[in-house]
Amino acid sequence: MENGHLDEQRKFIDKWQMHILLSRHTVPDLHLPYTALWSKEALHSFCEHYRCLYIKPTDTWGGQAIARIQQVQGHWIVKSPSDEPILLSSVEEIWNVLNPRYQTKTIIQQCAPVASWMGRPLDIRALLQRDESDRWIWSGMLVRIGGENSVVSNVQVSFGNVQPPNQILPHILKSRALYPQVVEKIQTISYALCSKLDEIHFFEEVGIDYGVGRHGDLWLFEVNTNDALGGPSHELFAQLQDRRLYDEIEARWRSRQMNVARELWKDLFHSAEADNTSDASSLGDL
Repeated sequence: MENGHLDEQRKFIDKWQMHILLSRHTVPDLHLPYTALWSKEALHSFCEHYRCLYIKPTDTWGGQAIARIQQVQGHWIVKSPSDEPILLSSVEEIWNVLNPRYQTKTIIQQCAPVASWMGRPLDIRALLQRDESDRWIWSGMLVRIGGENSVVSNVQVSFGNVQPPNQILPHILKSRALYPQVVEKIQTISYALCSKLDEIHFFEEVGIDYGVGRHGDLWLFEVNTNDALGGPSHELFAQLQDRRLYDEIEARWRSRQMNVARELWKDLFHSAEADNTSDASSLGDL
């Protein structure tokens, strides 16, 4: 059976392959939204079982081209970050409106039963980085809150904001006493996810987005890795009022890149030295 694979050109795992990987390797205390490839049959099935769905191209990032489908009083409201809501009366109409937009590989996904903030979408971004010894290091986390009337928590496309977890999470949980347990679970699960990714490819940074229920249950929204097009945003942490976490993240990244560059130069030097020795030996045989 398929195990989830790497896109060798871009060096990343798309949303569908990531879902396959994590579905086959259960991570304790982590919930995965029910997910399928986009098709007319899948749309009918999801609309029958769920009142809220997301449609996502598998290879995009930053909330691009995502649509939310929500059932309200017998009708369906389709909303994307850049468009006005569309009111539709049947699943057939939804298909006719959305299918022309999603001609590339796309998934359909249930809306996870998670908490929001004043009616706005919310998620937790956890960032992990490699240190100079290639070990995974917990770099920190923050809360992203989508803008007014947004369908996503991505702050750039929704004009939202970021906040420290301790200022938001205790207020959305059923009990404030759950907060330290949630933080501990996020850290434990994040390390476990990085360990799973290590089986596929050597990534240097991972940004993981979680939704959280009122009882502290965690739902996986997205796993963002560094690839040929970039990596998880450091700038999100620069938007926090206290920039010390951002400075530490940037310093760790620069230190690792300098160490990688030193190792590369060392390898090139030894390779050139070996070539010169080989040339000298050949001349001695003449």
